[in-house]
Amino acid sequence: MGHYYTFSFEARISYPKKRNIRVLRIGKSIIVLKGGRVVEKDGLREEFNVERHLLPLESLSSTFNITYNDISHNFFSIRVEKVEVPEDAVALVERFLYEDLESGRQSFYIIVGSLKGDGSVKILKRYQLSSRDELTGKLNDIISKLS
Repeated sequence: MGHYYTFSFEARISYPKKRNIRVLRIGKSIIVLKGGRVVEKDGLREEFNVERHLLPLESLSSTFNITYNDISHNFFSIRVEKVEVPEDAVALVERFLYEDLESGRQSFYIIVGSLKGDGSVKILKRYQLSSRDELTGKLNDIISKLS
């Protein structure tokens, strides 16, 4: 069985552009298995470890226009979850809420990926949506196409 890491975080970024944001994972991880079966899994909480988690965090954070430089030079409060993935997994689906804590603006993201050997996800597709209803509709479309 393999695994990957997923994250929720708050960040106060001061340079190059000031941002105060929160990214929250929504619900359980959705894993599509060979044959089209879909399972949902909770992650197990881990303490953030730079050696183990930095590359997977950087891979995910690029979705939200956050760079390695942002992570290493600003304040981040990070929640790490390790998700166990069956060997016959063909796709992983994660959902996130992105909040700009300064303006109150919210958007939703769906990330579809495949498992890489280092505990990170190879991102195949990203979707940015403006409402929870859009999120639900797009998620249903994605799952029906993958299964």
